[in-house]
Amino acid sequence: MKAAAWIGAAALAGMLLAAGLRRRAPEIPPPAKKPPVVTAAPLPGAPVKEPVRRTAERLKIRAEEVEAFVAASREVASELRRIQVQRQSEWSLDVDQETRLEWEERYDADRRSAVARLDPFLDGGEGHRAFREQIETWAATLWAREQGVYPSSKIENRKPKTE
Repeated sequence: MKAAAWIGAAALAGMLLAAGLRRRAPEIPPPAKKPPVVTAAPLPGAPVKEPVRRTAERLKIRAEEVEAFVAASREVASELRRIQVQRQSEWSLDVDQETRLEWEERYDADRRSAVARLDPFLDGGEGHRAFREQIETWAATLWAREQGVYPSSKIENRKPKTE
């Protein structure tokens, strides 16, 4: 019994010694805060354009086609969102490879069909090609902005600092 007590005491002493000798990493001070950037609010007479109209402006869509482009873009964004959600829900299922390939083919066909609705407004120019390549990201961003996930304009939701 004495031996067990001595072994227990030695183990406890060893643990305490190890805990005391353990080196702690030096504390690193938190990074200095950057001073807030105060930006000018938009001019009262200059309304912030909605994202789809800004896209039409960036793509240099002809003025007489802007309304049709906006309507078609909203439909395309909605359709792309719908098929993306459907794709994600299908990928969560455990199915055979053949079924998964069929779903992917259907997804690709649905995506091409949705994007084709914008073909009358887009030509082969570099800006239009880049837009086509990023259309799913654009649609997701548009959806997120409409859901209030983040502002559609950096200036739009920034509040000036009051002191």
